[in-house]
Amino acid sequence: MIVVAPRRLLLPVVAVCLLATACGDGGTAPDAAGPSTAPVTEPATSTTSPAVTTSTVEAPPTTPAPTSTAFTSTVYADPAHWLCHPDVADDACDRTDLDVTVVHPDGSTTVREVTPAADPPIDCFYLYPTVSFDLAPNSDLVPGEEEEFVVANQFARYGQVCRLFAPVYRQITVNALFRLLPEDSPPPDRDLAWGDVRDAWRHYLAHDNGGRGVVLVGHSQGTGWLARLIRDEIAPDPAVASLVVAAHLIGTGPDVPTGSDTPPGFGDIGICTDADDTTCFVAYGTYRLGALPDPSISEVDEGFEKVCVNPADVAGGGPAVSHPVFSSLDNPRLRDFVGDPLGPFADPQRRHEVTTDFYTMPDFIRATCTTERGIAYLGIEVLADPTDPRADDINGELLPAPAFGLHLLDINLFADDLVDLAGRQGAAWSARHHPDAEPVEEP
Repeated sequence: MIVVAPRRLLLPVVAVCLLATACGDGGTAPDAAGPSTAPVTEPATSTTSPAVTTSTVEAPPTTPAPTSTAFTSTVYADPAHWLCHPDVADDACDRTDLDVTVVHPDGSTTVREVTPAADPPIDCFYLYPTVSFDLAPNSDLVPGEEEEFVVANQFARYGQVCRLFAPVYRQITVNALFRLLPEDSPPPDRDLAWGDVRDAWRHYLAHDNGGRGVVLVGHSQGTGWLARLIRDEIAPDPAVASLVVAAHLIGTGPDVPTGSDTPPGFGDIGICTDADDTTCFVAYGTYRLGALPDPSISEVDEGFEKVCVNPADVAGGGPAVSHPVFSSLDNPRLRDFVGDPLGPFADPQRRHEVTTDFYTMPDFIRATCTTERGIAYLGIEVLADPTDPRADDINGELLPAPAFGLHLLDINLFADDLVDLAGRQGAAWSARHHPDAEPVEEP
């Protein structure tokens, strides 16, 4: 499916983070119905689906939460099951060149070098969105180019402030989500996906954490599983909850009861209200300002409301100019969902001037937390200038499912803001828990 883009159109090439519903497990309704173009829901608190085997590795057994290094996962003791891990040489994050081409309003370019921290004092634990195109209801444990692309695009940049942990998990696939599998295929196995997430977290706690603060980072399906992880594994244990620097629950994160700042089951982990807040969470879903689709994936249950925290202005909500980072790498598969990429210039013939895998456009995106039809969302404005050489728009809408809004760009639009926020939160957490430690250097 191809669309003809306007002449001056920017298409940041982003991961195909395709998730129906408002991240079922991150919201209030375990099986809330999503837009009709993507009817499969996930992840859900109900785990009654029949078992589906998509890998030779069995689902991790249900065991008590680890309290010592005696816990070892049979799956995640294997380095092959981590996209990013400090002990895995040349992993997907290590292979990502984070340098950014800055495209200025006058059309000139400069390159900003980005170097991961050598010895960061905190960790980041990431669950990626729905990206697997495996021909099964659940993905396997062998990472493909989709998983590697999204971890490079969404998560590797956090390495400026934290050690990076990104497990491979047997997620619900794109083909299951859009019902592209044979009619006699079994439904996705939520137990399998959740078992992997829980197992990876427990293994990390037992073998890698060592009392360090950790930022939880997720998008879309990954956010849904992180919300369940907080409810089931983190909030019930004060010692574990105290390790949470913050949770960045991006792309229709958890809903809260009207007038409250804490989702059910989150314990003391409430909404971040300042960039230096810790043991709190950031959540938002992006749409063009004033253009919330009906229906949208941000529909909310009665008695609850959506959360909108603007990473570019945590305390005020905006309007604030964000600091986006977009991928310049071509992804032919993505074209079927969002159209042809033209790069950051009005003249597509200039795209070769972007010499790095990533680019940014200063003073190009403005974001405001707003409410429309009773739904809070992060409204996006493109600060285009038709007289300058840069593109005049972004193209992030998912063609088969307009209800998703700018869901594909949720992280790209605030890439540097989120990393900066994690650094500030890490510094505040470290000052509180380890006052004698060296301060965290912000990127």
